[in-house]
Amino acid sequence: MFELLTIKNLEISFNETNESVVKDVSFNLKKGEAIGIIGPNGSGKTTLLLSILGITLNTKTKKKENAIGYLPQKLEINKSLSITVRDFLKLNINTKNKEEKNKIIKEMLEFLHSEDLIDKQFIYLSRGQIQRILFIASLLNNPEILLLDEPTTGADPTAEET
Repeated sequence: MFELLTIKNLEISFNETNESVVKDVSFNLKKGEAIGIIGPNGSGKTTLLLSILGITLNTKTKKKENAIGYLPQKLEINKSLSITVRDFLKLNINTKNKEEKNKIIKEMLEFLHSEDLIDKQFIYLSRGQIQRILFIASLLNNPEILLLDEPTTGADPTAEET
């Protein structure tokens, strides 16, 4: 099996304190493998995931382009932003073909029993519904790697069974 992701001697520090948040992290991820990252609050788990995505500085990762789906721990939505679930999901699909976008969105919503949310305004969703839509968004481009940052945060018990 080939490697999807390689991390070597990753160190991340922030300018305010110059203290390392993540230090000397190395691993390889091969197709079919799963890795769990555990640690107390504030230990750098989210920072590590953001680094893999290329969002933080000092990142030395090798990864295939468009191969990563990401489910954030939470998403803060500006209450003045008027966007439906359908439009939010359309923003997360790499294809420009409108029919293909609609087909993919419909299939993913049906797969996670969330079809009823498609025309709802994002700001009126419950935290559990938002988490489900973020999970769907992370899967839309059929990623080879899926990064889940506390994926059950805010999920209701019936969603966890799905």
